[in-house]
Amino acid sequence: MLALRDLTEQDVDAVRRIYTGRAVADMWFGQMTRAQAHDYVREARTSSHVDPRTLHVLGIDLDGDLIGIVRLRTTDGAGHLAYILRENTWGHGYATAAVRLLLTDAKVPLVTAEHRVGNPASGRVLAKAGFVQICATADLVRYENATRSSPIRPSDTETGSSSASRLHW
Repeated sequence: MLALRDLTEQDVDAVRRIYTGRAVADMWFGQMTRAQAHDYVREARTSSHVDPRTLHVLGIDLDGDLIGIVRLRTTDGAGHLAYILRENTWGHGYATAAVRLLLTDAKVPLVTAEHRVGNPASGRVLAKAGFVQICATADLVRYENATRSSPIRPSDTETGSSSASRLHW
């Protein structure tokens, strides 16, 4: 079952495995060290206690295995979305499902996101989650999504795999 959850101190090594290999090929900071992963988890845990919460850093958990991270930073009624999956979990609809889960619970009227031009799979995730491309530069493609007024139902999910019945909504 796929679910979003807060990160714990025990997630440091899993976060490091997520931020490695081709998953970070287009990111300016590259692969995460264990110390960086520790700091990342600490920041996520600290942000979960701030009221109002403006930074949501949630683990994408598949049957007890942390396979990715979804982040939403909110300011003035709008949010900016980012996500990453461990490379060996790509292509199964998990990112799309995680983004949909986050948007259903976020209650933010406008969410933006972007991806590198060289990562069209991320654009497909955003399109399936209801985002619309608003502009593109030589390096980045930008999207926005007006939050849906009704929750997304499991039947709306296109996971591309037989695991659709395991997704938790």
